[in-house]
Amino acid sequence: MPETHTPASFGRFDVVRELGRGAFGRVFLARDPTLDRLVAVKVLDGLDGLADAERREAVERFRREARAAAALTHPNIVTIYDVGEQDGTPFIAMEYIEGTTLDRFTRKGHLLPAAKVLDVGIQAATALDAAHRAGIVHRDIKPANLVLLADGTVKVTDFGLAKDTTTTLTASDSLLGTPNYMSPEQIAGRTLDGRSDLFSLAVSLYELLAGQRPFPGDTVSSVLYRIVNEPPVPLARHRPDLPQELHRFFSRALAKSPSQRPADAATFANELRRILVKMGGVPKDLQLPEPTGPVRQERPAPPRGRARPAPAGRSRRRRPPVRNAIVLLLLIGLLGAVAAWTAPLWADVDPLGDLRAPIEARLADWLGAAAGWITIGPVERRVEVTTDPPGLPVRAEPPDAVRRAGDGAFLLSPRVADEVAFVVDGPCRSGRRDVATEGEPAAIVVETEPVVWEIEVGSSPEGAFVTVDGERQAERTPTSVRLEACREHVVELGAPGRAPRVVELAAQESPDPWRAALAEVELGEPLAGEIVVSKAPWSVRVSVSGTRARGRAGEVISVPPGQRTIVLDAPEVFFHATRKVRVRPGERTRVEVAYPALGIVPFRSVPPGATVSIRDHRGRWRKIGRTQIAGQRLVEGEYDVRFELEGRSAIERRIRVTPGRNRPVAVGARDWAGR
Repeated sequence: MPETHTPASFGRFDVVRELGRGAFGRVFLARDPTLDRLVAVKVLDGLDGLADAERREAVERFRREARAAAALTHPNIVTIYDVGEQDGTPFIAMEYIEGTTLDRFTRKGHLLPAAKVLDVGIQAATALDAAHRAGIVHRDIKPANLVLLADGTVKVTDFGLAKDTTTTLTASDSLLGTPNYMSPEQIAGRTLDGRSDLFSLAVSLYELLAGQRPFPGDTVSSVLYRIVNEPPVPLARHRPDLPQELHRFFSRALAKSPSQRPADAATFANELRRILVKMGGVPKDLQLPEPTGPVRQERPAPPRGRARPAPAGRSRRRRPPVRNAIVLLLLIGLLGAVAAWTAPLWADVDPLGDLRAPIEARLADWLGAAAGWITIGPVERRVEVTTDPPGLPVRAEPPDAVRRAGDGAFLLSPRVADEVAFVVDGPCRSGRRDVATEGEPAAIVVETEPVVWEIEVGSSPEGAFVTVDGERQAERTPTSVRLEACREHVVELGAPGRAPRVVELAAQESPDPWRAALAEVELGEPLAGEIVVSKAPWSVRVSVSGTRARGRAGEVISVPPGQRTIVLDAPEVFFHATRKVRVRPGERTRVEVAYPALGIVPFRSVPPGATVSIRDHRGRWRKIGRTQIAGQRLVEGEYDVRFELEGRSAIERRIRVTPGRNRPVAVGARDWAGR
């Protein structure tokens, strides 16, 4: 279908007028006579200049948009009504919406209020959630594909790059999308899921809030490099007035790894919804700014009057002497100009002086290679400069020895310097390449290396070792470490007997945040040691003086490090002992105890029923029962024993207990006589 021809209809849809056009398609306003409603008809044409493979890919992408969008029914997604062909030209009939694309709200002075931008993000994420659950990835989310209606509703449009994750296409469509909004995995050509759309949506919302993109660049290659390798420009740099929670949200949503972004579009929308609620929601009387519009070229003003024709019968005759004089003066001027231009070839002076270089440069721009036929001075050398990795900004030293050609190449002037240095000195990578200004045209690559910062590291207390990204870099603080700029690092500080302290450093373009984070790192608390007291034939309680450490013999007991007194108690057999031990942090100490043997002692009295008490290690009397006692277990050694009978004075004995069965300790009637 020729682009200048507007058909009367597409299928059953009667064309009203053309709404707009792009490189490979036009959009018409049409009426559906069956349902008496207006529709938008998108037509694919203008493909005559494409190769066969490209034409087939464009048609397939157009049909893919229809299939993808037709499978979705959602209030925030443009509805597809019909798909067909008219004289071999594919078309899609879709919902006609009257609204404004959000790319007209991305410039300072025309930015939407922050609350409305979050509302836009919530609606768009809700639409994407429906698409993702249907197995559809949009792959070209950007402000131009988000339409804001008069009632505040947001519609997601243009599923032309959408891909059904349950189908397979050829690899030729692996890098489709708009570069400024593509995710790192989309640029790398990896398999995409819904989190790629969330990255693109986060870039779009960032631009609507800041009027700037998070990954700026002058060329496509520089933008793609920054998206893959460099952190985004913090939103706080443009909008410090927004809440910190929103800044943290964008840090996650713009993460390089999909696993670090919100898990899905529903989570994305819910996080924005919580932040919007804390901001007070969208005011009901919210006033939106005027959108930007295309710059209209004013037509030239019509002439104020018309030249009057010469009266009939009258003619203006030129006088030959005057004409000849003019021609002669022109010839003399031309000869003078040629003499001045060629003077360096036959004289020792150049009448043009410093004016020659800019004149020849302008001629080179106008005439291209043909300018070499009339250039008198040294010929500029053309050098095409790229960087490794590609897309990095390059500057020349000295700058006045270089100018840019129309195609982006560098032209080196031998008049100014014999050698030019091409320098990359960005915040993340640096490099330099020296090139002679004379010679044949060339293509060079400026090799770059990561920028490395020397960062001072201190700790409290001092003397900690330092590990960076799993590799030991220093043995004792204070010290310094070398950290590669613009990437994340994990720094660990540790010391014997203390828990390690881990400092996670986010990617930065300035060393100052890292210097502040590592200037004085508080080490972890001292680690506890462990003791194990050898097990006894009976139950022994273990305690550590001056601490809350408790346990039993044979168990592992955590103890604060230092010189400690271990207390062993078995009251039922009247065993008590102490041991001195040094507990080292993070180490286990075994305490060996030679336990005494047990003896069994019977206690008897006449008359029976006397209370028997034994003096313990603290000098206190402890009752063990009333006679007759068949056998009391006691560790070997000497004991003071007391027999008490009501109405009688107490009788004390000193006994020695030996291992095994002992003779009974008895008090008879004679012993009580007179008491």
